Amino acid sequence: MHYLNNLGKPPPVPHGEFWVEDGSGMRFRFWRFPIDARPIITNAAYGMISSAGLLSSANRLMYLGRAERLDRRLSGHEKLDRAKRLGANELWVHQPMVGDPIPYWQVESRLIKRYSPPLNENEPSPFPPLGALFGLGHAR
Repeated sequence: MHYLNNLGKPPPVPHGEFWVEDGSGMRFRFWRFPIDARPIITNAAYGMISSAGLLSSANRLMYLGRAERLDRRLSGHEKLDRAKRLGANELWVHQPMVGDPIPYWQVESRLIKRYSPPLNENEPSPFPPLGALFGLGHAR
């Protein structure tokens, strides 16, 4: 995570973490932020969540996406208003650590397949973006 946003202010601080399982036994740690937070995090999978509390079974994943630069992706996000109308009140963010076996774009596709969020219309390709094959970033 970066320490200053583009306005020179400190970035939002997560207010907890949550582990999400993909159905195959793999678990991914997500940091919990308020839905309107704009954390400066690179190469991340993120979810818009209707959260009823940390241990509640009533938590609902409304949308799952991925971003090379999360704060930029969330600015004017085409699904955010609809997710909020459906009750999304938290932003959950997963950023793989160095050495993690599953890249962020694959975390996104695995969790969409497992949870079928209502605002994800199509499942993303399970294959890496072309730029990733050459060590380059990719736009989303």
